[in-house]
Amino acid sequence: HFAVEYPLVGFSDLKQRLISRGAELIDPIRKTPFERFFFRDLNGYIFEVIDAGRNPRILKYKKLN
Repeated sequence: HFAVEYPLVGFSDLKQRLISRGAELIDPIRKTPFERFFFRDLNGYIFEVIDAGRNPRILKYKKLN
């Protein structure tokens, strides 16, 4: 699938535009600490739309000696 970022405040309008153009909204399989949604376009491609304002996780790696 393809993942894109989009402002959370525009999710509702974007979903309506996608549906009106024939896209199918898909429920996520698992929960995440940020908002997102999936859709399938008319060609069968799956897209993930992620809140552009989310705080990405910062991974801390333990230094190996």
